Amino acid sequence: MRQRLLPLQMDVTSVKVSRGIHVLLLAGLSLVMNDFVHAASGVCGGGAPEPPPAYPLPAYLAPDIAAMFVRPGTNAELLSNLKTVLDQQLLAQPAFFDDEVLRIVFNTTDLQWVKPGTPDVASEPFTRPTRIARIRFEARGPFAGMKVDVGLNHKCLESRPHPTRAGVLIPAHTYDSGYISIRVRAPATMTAGEVRQVFGGNAGKFSYECRAPLSMYYPGPEAPSQEAFLVHRAEFEPGEEGYAELCRASPPDRGLPDEHPITHIWIRLIERDYTHPITMTP
Repeated sequence: MRQRLLPLQMDVTSVKVSRGIHVLLLAGLSLVMNDFVHAASGVCGGGAPEPPPAYPLPAYLAPDIAAMFVRPGTNAELLSNLKTVLDQQLLAQPAFFDDEVLRIVFNTTDLQWVKPGTPDVASEPFTRPTRIARIRFEARGPFAGMKVDVGLNHKCLESRPHPTRAGVLIPAHTYDSGYISIRVRAPATMTAGEVRQVFGGNAGKFSYECRAPLSMYYPGPEAPSQEAFLVHRAEFEPGEEGYAELCRASPPDRGLPDEHPITHIWIRLIERDYTHPITMTP
């Protein structure tokens, strides 16, 4: 009887040992997978704090930015707010896109976040916004008729080799880009003279063949790094109505008259995503 039970006992023992080895193997595999996932996530995953931007940037909070603006009631005040956005490089500040900040900048309570591709919402191919704020105004307010869209793109980028510089490593960093698009439609109006009063003298040169209007450009301030920004400027597009006749009748150096309407405003800040590279160590 004992001889018959011995093989059975050995089988049970071997099963227990096999199960123990299996559990150990699963535990080891789990640890390896956890290490792999952690390594793959790097500094941009797993809930860890994101790295800073690749260039020095003031650590503004939403209340800090909101305090830079007044609620506009005139074109001059709205343009002054836009100039602050340009001069303070605020489109690279995630806190600028706080709902309350945007409500103050444009003096509105009607703000809705929409996805890129939403009909009649202005997008920007270089920024490639991840979300867009559509801002509307009261029918009897000073900015009635304006269509304002504010887009942003925020990324966390892992450390990686530079695409064009051998032996150079791009450190992990965050990337922020944004834009403001304002389409000026009746009953709202804006003129080249109003823009010049706030942003400074700009002739608004005529196009060579008097076909399509050339925009009035105002560059943003110098970036913290020579490679920090791909684009940073304000752009005011003159209206096309009456432009060709005005262009042909004007001296080449005269430029747009103050009363010529502005129909579209762009404020853009587009970061580069490979700023401040460092030399790779062997």
